[in-house]
Amino acid sequence: MEEKRRLVPAHMSINLQTLESIHYITSMLIEIPMLSENQHSMSRMVVSRQYRRLIELYDNKQAFVLAAEQSKDHIVFAARALNKSDWVTALKHVYSINAITRMPEFENGSL
Repeated sequence: MEEKRRLVPAHMSINLQTLESIHYITSMLIEIPMLSENQHSMSRMVVSRQYRRLIELYDNKQAFVLAAEQSKDHIVFAARALNKSDWVTALKHVYSINAITRMPEFENGSL
């Protein structure tokens, strides 16, 4: 009985893919200006180590880049476009994430 009270109903829980996507998007908005500002200096302030590791993984370990399949791929492509000051392409990549397009705010047109 006590365990049933602790359970969160399905309509009140947050999808983990949505939560991860929002985390990476906000990290991108904070990290990309810092990356471009401190590109040639040795002192790099890291806000999100997980996001920075994701960017470095895509930059260093992939020989060729395929089309974006997962939300992480879309966010990395958006970060690359934002780093080149192409915010329109970055916004298109963010809007192509399934977790974002399923949000009620996106469907109402308020995003």
